[in-house]
Amino acid sequence: MVEVFHARLHSCNLLNKLQII
Repeated sequence: MVEVFHARLHSCNLLNKLQII
């Protein structure tokens, strides 16, 4: 379960970086 949470968190970080650019 923790691994899935980390995967989602990583995806959110990537999306945030794309939005910032």
